[in-house]
Amino acid sequence: RIAGSKAEWVLAKFFAVDFSLPAFPLGSGVSTVHHDIFAQIQRTGADRFDVYVFRSFARSFWNSLCHASEEVGYEVR
Repeated sequence: RIAGSKAEWVLAKFFAVDFSLPAFPLGSGVSTVHHDIFAQIQRTGADRFDVYVFRSFARSFWNSLCHASEEVGYEVR
């Protein structure tokens, strides 16, 4: 899960998807890829997304997501 005021911006670094609320409304989802990593993304709140990737790619994608979030700050809960 990624949440916060910069969540759309961070996800846009990875995926060629319009994450704005009008284009990606609450409850909607999309299947997409980042390089060879298949991902399913669902908007679960105004500034919250659940991101699903295959288990074999989870650690690598997690590390990439944390790195991409560093410039805006992030907190792991």
